[in-house]
Formats: sequence, C-alpha cells, structure tokens
Amino acid sequence: MKTDLSTIRKTVATTSTIFPKTQTQKIEAAFKELFQKFSQIPEIGRFKPVKVNIENPVPGSYIKKSAIVVEPLADKNDFRTRVLTFVAQSPYNKETTFAISPANGNKFSIDSTLKNPKIKTLFKNFIKMAEKAFETANV
Repeated sequence: MKTDLSTIRKTVATTSTIFPKTQTQKIEAAFKELFQKFSQIPEIGRFKPVKVNIENPVPGSYIKKSAIVVEPLADKNDFRTRVLTFVAQSPYNKETTFAISPANGNKFSIDSTLKNPKIKTLFKNFIKMAEKAFETANV
C-alpha cells in the first residue's frame, strides 16, 4: 500500500474573536500612548502639552470624557519641570472640569511615574472623586 502525504493531511480551523477593550485596558493603553508621546519630548526646553483623551474611563461612571496631560510648569523661567495632570469633564456642563496633578518633576520623574502601575489605580480613584465633586457642585 502506497501512502501519499497529500492524501493524509490535517484540517485545522482557526477562529478569531475580537473583543472590545475592557476599561482597564483602555486606561493602560492611554498611559502607554502618553508615555510614547512624552518620550519624544526633550529633557530641557519648552513643549506643547501632551494630551491623551479617554472615553468612558470607568465602568458604571457617568463621566464620559477624561484626559491625562503632561504639560510644562507655568513658571516661564523653568524649562525642566513637567506636570502630570488628570482631567475629568463634567457631564452637566462641558466647560467645567475637575483636575488634579499627582506628579511633577523633571522628565525622568514623570517617565517613572507613568511606568508605575499604581498610577492607573490612582486614575480610577480620581474618576470616583470627580463624580463626587460634580454631584456635590451639580455643575
């Protein structure tokens, strides 16, 4: 009996499913994107703020728009200090925002802050704080 390899073959079916990103993956992707954009900025000198928007940052939250921003310090004579800021937009009034700045420092300190996994948890807690602030002020 002669067997040919073309007659014996394995049939493999592959299926792929594309799942939507979970909220944690959205936040991680936003921090990764910010880190990549921020890594292109020189250590010393002025630069335009680097901003990454996050739609629907936390499940079950009524805050639909938020952002993570790295910008230069407001002092015109300081060319090294950068400020990391979290911003949430009010669902009641689009011009009202709630913001905190969890870190400031030179380029290397902001780099290490963006790599720290605890900053993502801090961002989630910030969204909860923003909800409470908007509910209290109702703006």
